[in-house]
Amino acid sequence: MLHAHRYHTRPHINHGETGQRAARIPFEALNDDNVIPPLPPDWLDIEPGVDYCYCQQPNMGCCHRAPGALRICYPDVQFVGDGAVIVHDCGWGIYGPSMTSIKCAPSRSTACVASKHGAAMTALQTSLSTADPATLDARELFSQLPPTRVGETDRRYMDEVLDAGFGNWESADMLARFETAYTKKFGVACAISHNSGSGTMLSCLLAAGVGPGDEVIVPTFTMPASAHATVQCGAVPVFVDCDPRTFNLDVADVQRKITEFTKAIIPVCLFGLPVDFDPLMTLAKKHGLVVIEDDAQCFLSTYKGRLVGTIGHAASFSFQGSKHMTSGGDGGIVITDDLDYGTRIRKAAVHGYRTLSARPGSTQIPRDERQDYSYERYETVGYNFRMSAVQAALGLAQLERLDHLVAARRYIAWRHEQVIRETRCEWLIPPYVPEDMTHSYYIYTCILDEDKLGADWRTFRKTFIDHGGDGLYGSALPAHLEPVYRDMNLCVNRELAPHFDPRYKGSVKGYDPTGYPNIESIRKRLCQFKTSAQTLDKVDREVDALEATIRHFE
Repeated sequence: MLHAHRYHTRPHINHGETGQRAARIPFEALNDDNVIPPLPPDWLDIEPGVDYCYCQQPNMGCCHRAPGALRICYPDVQFVGDGAVIVHDCGWGIYGPSMTSIKCAPSRSTACVASKHGAAMTALQTSLSTADPATLDARELFSQLPPTRVGETDRRYMDEVLDAGFGNWESADMLARFETAYTKKFGVACAISHNSGSGTMLSCLLAAGVGPGDEVIVPTFTMPASAHATVQCGAVPVFVDCDPRTFNLDVADVQRKITEFTKAIIPVCLFGLPVDFDPLMTLAKKHGLVVIEDDAQCFLSTYKGRLVGTIGHAASFSFQGSKHMTSGGDGGIVITDDLDYGTRIRKAAVHGYRTLSARPGSTQIPRDERQDYSYERYETVGYNFRMSAVQAALGLAQLERLDHLVAARRYIAWRHEQVIRETRCEWLIPPYVPEDMTHSYYIYTCILDEDKLGADWRTFRKTFIDHGGDGLYGSALPAHLEPVYRDMNLCVNRELAPHFDPRYKGSVKGYDPTGYPNIESIRKRLCQFKTSAQTLDKVDREVDALEATIRHFE
């Protein structure tokens, strides 16, 4: 078994409100006019206001927010409704929508000033992806989606890459363009592209210093990529049960399973619904743990007004072909506001090259450096998880219509729910969405009450297909029941598993098949309806099949 390199000292991860993420000036330092002098002479007042925060991040040309403050950068400034603002050019967003004021310098060489009253959700997320689906013009929405998921923009960006050709340098600069666009979309400091959404998590764990002797808490109810990445670091996955209503990890079970060996938590925002982050982040801060969001199925969802992906210390997204957006079948990206952590993630993903950074497109060594005979390339051991230019071209095109892609899935979920409610179906229980969250519906997951239906899950599925439905997914096996973990087939030899490494002093030597009662109580009754249709006709067929199935059993 390959044990990836582990840092000798655990890298710093910022848990507080100050530190290495960005230079900051507290509000208490503001003068009586609520502005830190001196201001450049060319400031543009967009709207008078109070309670400004001024901060500048050296060498990056951006500002960073404290909780309740705003992040802002340079012009052009665009109002998008409800007081929210987008600042273009440099790729950093303002947090809205309840901001009351903003001042911005037209010069690209100076920082900006903004109100501290904004909500924590980035304004770069437009209203489309969180709009009430009932208010959407469905035909207009789906007219923006290519039926095959590949449109003119995808082909144009692909042609740019092909026309530039391939060599030792990415001539079309597509990786930098994609990563820059992703930072703009999520309002974060850096985005590090990968060739898969599994490599992303391994890079994050390695960059956090996770290795032999450590434990990482992961949900058992998810595709076990997070557990696999933990094992690949030489660490031990500790599985936690799910919340039976949200299907996400049970924070109370997380609390029970934190030990002195725990180093990280990977919360998975399953099916598109955010995890209950506040108590989880409180636990992480208390115990000094790294939180790596697995948002493979959760694009543009919000948690208490905050964009999912911007809450943990880092967030992993997958562009596998079934996800909200894709980069051609596989691909992934990590976002973080911690520049030091981002740089370590980059190095873990790109051979450990010494001079790489979290800067967009920093995936190659500059020519003059790499051609010099005295250049020292490798600072640490890293993998080759670089995204290709072809993947980046497709990813960039998909990102540009991500709001439409998410809105379409939310619309499809709403259509399914309308059928359930209008038919007064009592045996198909819609997904639960807390009031302070929005759901992006990677898939629409219901619980089937077999007793009320008078039939089992397989009968229901067959009936749905018979009435024209395009299949119906049940629950995948929880990770602890998959043979690899159930039988501890983690390595060529069982004794080589991290659980039996002499450096590991914890107690996890295997996984109890009866130790996760919540997921066991619901997993055989889950009905997962697809939300990936790209045409309205396809949506209508699926919804009609569901209605016909319900009426069949009536």
